[in-house]
Amino acid sequence: MPFRKIPDTYRGMKRLKQISAVFMRHGFYNIVSKTNIIGLSDSISKLEREYHGKKNGKDLSTAQRLRMVFEELGPTFVKLGQMLSLEPDIIPADFIKEFKKLQDDVPAFSFEDVKEIIESELGQSPDKIFKQLDPVPIAAASVSQVHFGILNSGEEIVVKVQRPDIEAAICEDIKILKRIARTLEKRFSNMELLNPVAIVAEFENCISKELDFTNEAASIERFSNNFKDDPSLCVPDVFWDFTTPCILVMKYLEGIPIDELENIKKAGLDPHEVAKEGLNVFAKQILVYGYFHADPHPGNAFVMLTGEVGLIDFGIIGFIDQKLMTHLANVFVGYSDHDYDRVISVFTDMGLINEKIDLKAFKYDLMDLSEPFYGRTLKYVQVKNIFDKVITLAVKYKIRLHRELILLFKTLIAMEVVGRKLSHEANILEAMKPYAVRLLQQSHDPKTMMGSMRYDLLNYLNMMKASPDLLHRILVNLATGKQNISMTHKIPHLEKLEKNYMLSSTRITIGVVTGTSVLAGAWMLGSKHQYIPISIPAFGIHNIPLTIILGLISYSVATVLGLWLVFTIFFRSK
Repeated sequence: MPFRKIPDTYRGMKRLKQISAVFMRHGFYNIVSKTNIIGLSDSISKLEREYHGKKNGKDLSTAQRLRMVFEELGPTFVKLGQMLSLEPDIIPADFIKEFKKLQDDVPAFSFEDVKEIIESELGQSPDKIFKQLDPVPIAAASVSQVHFGILNSGEEIVVKVQRPDIEAAICEDIKILKRIARTLEKRFSNMELLNPVAIVAEFENCISKELDFTNEAASIERFSNNFKDDPSLCVPDVFWDFTTPCILVMKYLEGIPIDELENIKKAGLDPHEVAKEGLNVFAKQILVYGYFHADPHPGNAFVMLTGEVGLIDFGIIGFIDQKLMTHLANVFVGYSDHDYDRVISVFTDMGLINEKIDLKAFKYDLMDLSEPFYGRTLKYVQVKNIFDKVITLAVKYKIRLHRELILLFKTLIAMEVVGRKLSHEANILEAMKPYAVRLLQQSHDPKTMMGSMRYDLLNYLNMMKASPDLLHRILVNLATGKQNISMTHKIPHLEKLEKNYMLSSTRITIGVVTGTSVLAGAWMLGSKHQYIPISIPAFGIHNIPLTIILGLISYSVATVLGLWLVFTIFFRSK
């Protein structure tokens, strides 16, 4: 092992022991012991003694204790718990409830560190960039904190600064999480549905994007471009000259938190209109642009004094492509029209259900799920109630919902909660209905259909262009043994058919051999030519030709085979 890797290995082992100790201290000794994640028996023995001496949470549920573990282990595990709260189809409801309580709020890091990071990233002192930079942060979270400032040009801004060494700490934790995930899959057979290795891989992808602030800056610009001709939404401008993967500088937006009803009234604004405007903004994000802010809590959404909705903190973004948008619109309309066959067809196209599911039973369960909503306008239907029933159905039929769908439901529920605080008539489904209908109408528009056909044609042409090379590589791999082909069938009774075919083939072969033996024996016995006379004195045989011997052998073989053939035909025909 290279010496330069020793400190990293030591830190990794130290952190792994710390994680194991926290799990054991909160009552998860059995899991740590069975998996032996640490890999050191003496360490486990020491932790076992600590566990029996200090074990906590005897009156708490498993979900509560796991949430406490994540909180104690810091940013990586808090973020992981927050991501797991978006997996209600595979994570039990009591765990989801606890994971939703996980908060990023942590003590702020020093202003000296803030200045050092800014100077390191931008190459000059903050005093030369900012006319003012408030040393007290507006907010502090596990990955970053935000400070108010004023540029030398006089523009009011906010500066988002990444915590020092947070990326290295998270990377180390992810390595450990990967090791834990692999161990869990090996040691526990019931981990197939949860698939911890895939969850950690998805988490790594999400957190790596969040750690690069240029991704958030790009999201802000995309929102700005989407709503550039729409005054209903206000997002901050990004100052790219002062933005790096670790620093994000944006225009400061001042407004009223969207759930502060009295302050909105004091500003002379109508809460009902604010709620309506806010829901319309999110309906457009979802069904017009397919790109939505997925964390619209009151700290991130507010009302500008001029009446438009303001959004900040674009770290969590949901994406829906055109195909998925059309699927959602079809589900919405089909569900409204009680057209269950249409809904099930869309679910199949989305890849949510397959041939293993009992479609008849699924359809009846879908009808039962819908009964409480019939005869009621969308105004009185809550997204949360629908979501709870959908998750129940998904768990029953082992349907794995796309993460984007869960993120979408979470966003709709959050918006509905905020909207109802402002107006009891606010309903996100009502706001989405006209956009869903319009989307379906557009999908049948000749121009849209031609565009779709053009896109499909280009895909087919690309596939045809790539096919010869792909086929060549497959054949090379087959020839060199790097790739194998296996085939399975789902035809009923095919094994019996194969057996009968093999038996018939054998009978034909035996019949041919029997007939050939008879012909050969007849030819040899009837031959006038005497070849190689043989004498067997012991049996009183003198000068018998070889042709006669071979003829007799041929007849004997034919007789035996013929008797076997008759036996199989009459006694083993079934």
